[in-house]
Amino acid sequence: MNTALSRNLWLVVTLVARSTLLAYPAFADGEAPGEVQGSFDSPNAITESCSLPRSLNLDETRATKTPTYVPFRASDVKTAKKICHADFYDTRESVEGEKAAATCPKLNSTNPGLMIHEIPVGMTREAYVRNECPKPKRAGDLIAKFKQSISCSYTPSILSYPRMAEMMKSEIELPFTAYRSMDLKEHLKFATDAKAIAARVAGPDDLITQTWGMLYRSDLNPSRYGTTLYRDNFTQIYGALVPDLKNDEIYYEANGATKGDRVANFQVTKAFAAVTSATPVSAWGMAKDVSGEVVQKMLLLREMGDLIILDTLLNQQDRFGNLHYRNHYVKMNDDGSLDWKVMKLVKDAKGKKVTDAAQAAELKAKGYLVVRRMLLADNDCGVAKENKMAAAKIAQRLTHLHPDSYAAVQNMQKLSESGMLATYLKSDLLFTPADVKSVQANLASMAATFKKKCLDGTLYLDADLAQWVGKKPTVNSKAFCAAL
Repeated sequence: MNTALSRNLWLVVTLVARSTLLAYPAFADGEAPGEVQGSFDSPNAITESCSLPRSLNLDETRATKTPTYVPFRASDVKTAKKICHADFYDTRESVEGEKAAATCPKLNSTNPGLMIHEIPVGMTREAYVRNECPKPKRAGDLIAKFKQSISCSYTPSILSYPRMAEMMKSEIELPFTAYRSMDLKEHLKFATDAKAIAARVAGPDDLITQTWGMLYRSDLNPSRYGTTLYRDNFTQIYGALVPDLKNDEIYYEANGATKGDRVANFQVTKAFAAVTSATPVSAWGMAKDVSGEVVQKMLLLREMGDLIILDTLLNQQDRFGNLHYRNHYVKMNDDGSLDWKVMKLVKDAKGKKVTDAAQAAELKAKGYLVVRRMLLADNDCGVAKENKMAAAKIAQRLTHLHPDSYAAVQNMQKLSESGMLATYLKSDLLFTPADVKSVQANLASMAATFKKKCLDGTLYLDADLAQWVGKKPTVNSKAFCAAL
C-alpha cells in the first residue's frame, strides 16, 4: 500500500474509532427528529422513517421562551417529498411520468454511502442494477445520497448546515437534507455487495473500498459502534439523505487556489479582503444601483461572512478549497428580499451543456440578473471535527456582516444561555452533549467578539444589498449592536 493511501486510511480509521466513543441522545423506538415525512416497511417488517429537522425561529423563540420553528419553504417541501419518498426497496419499473428508483453503492470519494437513482424509462430494473450500479458514474438522475457517521462524515453536521443557515436568513445555497433510517439487515446486504464492487471497480487499496469494508464490519458487529450509527436496539442504521444539486462549479473567487496551503489561499482572495476591509461599504465608491456588478459584489460580501460564521460555529474541517457556486437568476422585490431561480442547462446538438435560452429570455424580460450564488455542497465533516476556521482565527478578522447574521449569532447566544439551544441541538440535530458543549463555546466566543468589535466601531453591519440600494433604511451599527 502506498504512503499517501496509508496516511489517508490511518485518518479514516482514527475518525471511525473516535466516533465509537460518542453516543447520541437516546431515541425512543420509532421516534425520528423533527417532522416525519415518510415511512417504509422493510422486507423484515422494520419501520424505517424519513424526517426533517426544523429550524428555530430565533426572534420568536427568544421572545416567547417557547420553541417556535420557521415554516419550511415551498422549495424545501418539494425536495423533501422527492428524497423522503424514495424507497430503498422499490420494485417498480420506470414508465413515462413515473420513474422508479434503484439503490446503488457510492464508489467515489471516501464516504461509503448509498445512492438512490431514477431508472431511465426504457431500461429494466434488472439491467440497471447489473450494468449501472457497478459504475462510478451512472445513467439516470441521482435523487439523493444516504450517508452515515463514518469516514469524515458526521450525520449531525450534514443535518445542521441548512438549518443554521435558515436561522441566519442566509442567501447561501445548501442541500436541504433529511434524516433517514434503514433496516440494518438490508443495509448489510448492500454493504456486502458494495465492498466487492468497490474492490473490483476502484481497486482493493482504494479508500472507498477500505471504508466500505469498515462499514460492512460495523454492520456485522453494530454494538461495537453503538448509537453513532445504529438505533432501535441495533435493528436500524441511520444517517442523512443529501439531495443532488446539479451543475455546480468550484468558486475560485472565494476559495482561492485549491493547490498548496488552502487556508492561506482563502485569506488572500479579493472576497476575503472585502469582508475584512477596515473601511465601510459607503467608502468603496460603488454605485447604488441594482446592476449585476453591484448585486454580485454585495451578495458575495454577505456570503463570505455567513460562511465564516457557519464553519466556525460548526467545527468545519473540510471547507478550504471546497467552496462551490451555481449560476442563478435573481431579482430584488420591493421589500428588499431576493427571488431566486436556478439557471437551467440543456444539451445542445453536440451534447454540451448550455444555458436554457427560453428560461433566460423569460427571466431577463422580467428584470432578473445572472449571478453566482455560493453553494455549500459538502458539509459532512463538521460538529465533532477539527475546527479549521477557528484555528486560523478567521472570524475575529471579520469587519462586515449582514444585520440578520449578527442578530442570529446574538439571539442564538441568548438561547444558549437559557438552555433552549442545547435542547434543540439534541432533539432535532442529534448533537451529543460533547457536540453541544463545543458548538456553544464557539458561539459564545463569536458573540462576544462581534459585539465588542461592533461597539468599538470596527465591525460594520453593511453587508446588505437592500440597505445599500435604499430598499431598507441604513443601519446604525453601534446602536443595532447595543440593542442586542
